[in-house]
Amino acid sequence: MLRATLIGISALAIVGPALVVANPPTIVHASKRVKLPAGRVVPQAEVPEVEPVKFVDLSPEDARAFNATVPFSTDPNPAARPFRFAGGPEDLARATDCMAAGILYEAGDDTLGERAVAQVVLNRLRHPAFPKTVCGVVFEGAGPFDRLPV
Repeated sequence: MLRATLIGISALAIVGPALVVANPPTIVHASKRVKLPAGRVVPQAEVPEVEPVKFVDLSPEDARAFNATVPFSTDPNPAARPFRFAGGPEDLARATDCMAAGILYEAGDDTLGERAVAQVVLNRLRHPAFPKTVCGVVFEGAGPFDRLPV
């Protein structure tokens, strides 16, 4: 009885798809023409006047002095706190693997890029809007990896 059931299921598994392939449904292509409005669709943008750019030949010292007069921010810029890992050996191994994967994926073989990616991950760890684990930061927004154990 079991053998006959298995043979029947096997036959249906072979014959069913073969019948679908041999007798495909007909696809009707409906041709819809869309008429575009005449003239411009997007109105002409008004371009503001821009001062002409003038290049000035400065020595490196003069350029640094000039740049120092244009602050990026007037807020205090304290040094970043050193990163201290809090966790067990398994957590450290997982965080190291996640950091290495993130650095390799984002920066490849560029040494300065690798350092920059690592610094961004550490900065995000300190920020309250980001996850509190290295793996959480590296895989944020990556679907099922968002829920890696911490």
